[in-house]
Amino acid sequence: MTRFEGFAPEVRTWFEGLEADNGKAYFAARRDFFEESVRGQMEALLTELSTKFGGQVKMFRQNRDIRFSADKSPYKTNTYGSSTAPRLPPKGCTPPFRRAALSPAVATT
Repeated sequence: MTRFEGFAPEVRTWFEGLEADNGKAYFAARRDFFEESVRGQMEALLTELSTKFGGQVKMFRQNRDIRFSADKSPYKTNTYGSSTAPRLPPKGCTPPFRRAALSPAVATT
């Protein structure tokens, strides 16, 4: 696991390209960038947060389930993951949950 170093400006370009060409060829040609700079950095961010606040990190798939969707685009145009509490909360309470998402609209900080 790498250390969170932030999201490079090229991440926004990657998302914009995915929105413009949401196909297997585009994604396959840029998979290494996605794995390292998008998914890898999102997972590193959540891992650092879970180390500080506790919880288990879960990253979600980039590909969509298109079986029952009118939109047959194979990939999500955002990336997200979550960190949940390491143990169950008392009965009747909601477990602590943190979610982080990244899309072209927010990939500019």
